[in-house]
Amino acid sequence: MRFIYSRVRSLPDAEDICQETFLKAYKGRYSFNGKSSVKSWLFAIAYHEIISFLRKRKLPTCVLLPSISSKIAVSPSETDESFNIWALARQLPDEQYTLLLLRYQEDISIAEIAQILQKSQLNTRVMLHRARRRLSEILQQSRAGSIPSSSGVRTKSGILPCSIDL
Repeated sequence: MRFIYSRVRSLPDAEDICQETFLKAYKGRYSFNGKSSVKSWLFAIAYHEIISFLRKRKLPTCVLLPSISSKIAVSPSETDESFNIWALARQLPDEQYTLLLLRYQEDISIAEIAQILQKSQLNTRVMLHRARRRLSEILQQSRAGSIPSSSGVRTKSGILPCSIDL
C-alpha cells in the first residue's frame, strides 16, 4: 500500500489499486511458478497496475499532498530530513523514482527489482546508479534548503547513499 500510494498520491486510488493487485494475485495464484519470491511477484503486479492506472487517468505523479501523507507515513521513524529527500526525489523521472522507492523504502534486492521491472540485474544496477546520481544533483541544487550535510540519508532500510557535499 505504501509503494502504491507513493506513486499515485491519492488514498482512494491507492486502495483501489491495492485491491486490484491482490485480486489479480488471487486469480493468478495457480500460475505462480515460484521462480521469484511472492513479495517480488506482488510488487510486479502492483507496479503494472500503477502503470495501467496512470495511463488511463494521466494523473500527475509528482504531486505532494502533505495532509494525506500524514495518514500513511512513509516510515514510522521517518525524519524531516528523509521526508525532504523523498519530496525532492519526486522530481526524478517516474522510473528512477520507482527504483529508489523499491530499493530504499521497500528494501527490495536488486535481483527482485530486476524481476519486478522485467530488466536485467546489470541494467537495474545502472539505472539505480543514475537515479542516485540525479538525486544527488537535485540535492545540490536545493543547497539553500534545510537539508543538513551528510554522507547519506537515513531511511527504513538504512542509509540512502548520496555522494554530495552540502
